[in-house]
Amino acid sequence: PVGILLVAELIQDILPPGVLNIVNGFGSEVGRPLATNPRIAKIAFTGSTQTGQMVMQYATENIIPVTLELGGKS
Repeated sequence: PVGILLVAELIQDILPPGVLNIVNGFGSEVGRPLATNPRIAKIAFTGSTQTGQMVMQYATENIIPVTLELGGKS
């Protein structure tokens, strides 16, 4: 997560507040609240296949677009 945090720090001054929000945490703690919140316009999730499936399920119920990067070794 350090890489994306550095990118966010570099571009924070050119984006309006609230356009890009990075949330780190365990999927069970942050995945469901994000994927069930109607104020969320898009979710990009990187993590385990199991948690990604959960995020996708909740997001689908709320018609929130999701991009998943699951279980790979980069």
